[in-house]
Amino acid sequence: MSVCILHRFDWKKDGVILDPNNPKIRWVEPSISGTIEIVQAERPDMGYYQCLAINNYGTAMSNVSFVQLAELSSFTPLPNPHPYFVSEGDAHVLPCEQLKCIPSATYSWALALSMADDKPVPLVVNERVQIDSYGEHLSLLLL
Repeated sequence: MSVCILHRFDWKKDGVILDPNNPKIRWVEPSISGTIEIVQAERPDMGYYQCLAINNYGTAMSNVSFVQLAELSSFTPLPNPHPYFVSEGDAHVLPCEQLKCIPSATYSWALALSMADDKPVPLVVNERVQIDSYGEHLSLLLL
């Protein structure tokens, strides 16, 4: 009866074996696991990763995983709020700048009483308030 001896775990990034001594790579329980952690991930760390478990019988490979950094851009600050004047009973659409986000952002709207209001009241979607499916526009029907 032969004993299976696990020799090592290796990782590939974009098809190239990672240096196990790379200070950006932290091995989690290196003697029993092939799990790695990328320390302070940056754009150059994005790519396709694959784990290899190697022993005296051969090599087993994980599925390839794409690692991408999360990103959330900011709204463009406006120096002064833009006043909108709408007559009662009229509809008005307020545009919203679409942000570059990974993963996609979820948009919501709130009513702030001033530029310094740190507790704006979330708007409730109803027959008078509607938000398009991408959050880009808020439609108000003032009744």
